[in-house]
Parts: sequence; structure tokens; C-alpha cells
Amino acid sequence: MANLRQSILIRTDLGFTPGLMAAQVAHIHAECMRQQIMDPKEWHEFLPWLTDPYIFVHKVPNREVLEDIISRDPDGKVPRYKWTDTVQMNVSDSNKIIVDTLVGVSLGPCDSDLIKQLIGDLPLL
Repeated sequence: MANLRQSILIRTDLGFTPGLMAAQVAHIHAECMRQQIMDPKEWHEFLPWLTDPYIFVHKVPNREVLEDIISRDPDGKVPRYKWTDTVQMNVSDSNKIIVDTLVGVSLGPCDSDLIKQLIGDLPLL
């Protein structure tokens, strides 16, 4: 299958530094690969993407938009892997720890057109 891609969507409202944002993107991608490797059926479908691995990283303004995008594919045609983490946010001169925060999601790898139908013109990070 040609035209395969993986899109990683990451929230920008969490106030991550560029380095932490990059680390979170790596975590999201690694979670996708881990899940694919653990399921032989999914791994078989993942292999064609490895010959030409296109990854796009898109910014999502908040959790609500991220969850809306995820819900646009109720039949699960696009493989998705959510990433949650413990997040420390600076709120009014104090730190707030939020446990199990939805940070981002990996969509695909699958046909690029299917992903574009879900994300529309979501900007690249």
C-alpha cells in the first residue's frame, strides 16, 4: 500500500518547553510501535510503512479538540494510540500536577487520505 503516513497530534495548551514537547512526541511514537509489535496482526500491517516511514507532527490547541478528532473515526479505520502522562503545569505562580493527562495521540500508520479526513487542515508543529 502506498501513501502511508503516521500523524502524531500533541496538545499545545500544556505549556511544554520545546525539549519536553519533543520527548512527548517520541513517547507517543514509541507507544504506537510498542502496541504494533505486541499484536502480530497489527505488526504485519505496520511493516509496509517501515519501508517509507513518513511522520507528521500536528499541534492541537487543547484536549477537547484532540478528543473531537479521535471521535471522528467511530469505526476505527485509522489505528490510534493515545498517550497519557503526568503533567506539571504552572498555574498562577504555583505548580499543578495532573495525573493521567491525555497528551497526544498517534494516528496510523495508514493511508494518508484517511488521516487527512480526520484532521483536516490541522497545522504542523
